[in-house]
Amino acid sequence: MKISKTGNYTILFTVSYTVFSLNVFLFTVTALLSYKVMFFV
Repeated sequence: MKISKTGNYTILFTVSYTVFSLNVFLFTVTALLSYKVMFFV
């Protein structure tokens, strides 16, 4: 099965975007948890 260069770039973009979204999500969750811990302590 042959994939064109455009297809490869689309897959790379999708993967990098997914990783970026996960990092942002994890960062937000960590920041919220840290804020809650600081607030309650």
